[in-house]
Amino acid sequence: SSARLVLRDPTRAPDFLGDNLHPGAKSGLAAGLPPSGATRSFYASNRVAPVRATKYHPATGRVFCFPKAALDALAALDPREAAYVVLEYSNPQLNKTYLIEAGDLPAANAFVSARAS
Repeated sequence: SSARLVLRDPTRAPDFLGDNLHPGAKSGLAAGLPPSGATRSFYASNRVAPVRATKYHPATGRVFCFPKAALDALAALDPREAAYVVLEYSNPQLNKTYLIEAGDLPAANAFVSARAS
């Protein structure tokens, strides 16, 4: 399997459109998605097993690592914008799409950077 991050391409759509493109047609995170012809994609550059949760109960799943350029592109978006991650499998019927908000990246970075008191 692989993962692909899809977000607005500023060379095709210089500004965040929000729900101005199709007012009332979308709601929630979907309203912040870029038009389909104005996207760019970044594939995960690596896939690793997660760190084990405990000695007796290992974590499950996979961790996909994206190149720095992908995270920089996501960070450059308006925090209200949405992007999506597609988990792609050899059988396309199994693919899963997850919406994310650009503003989640700074929050995640702050969480990771926080030190326990």
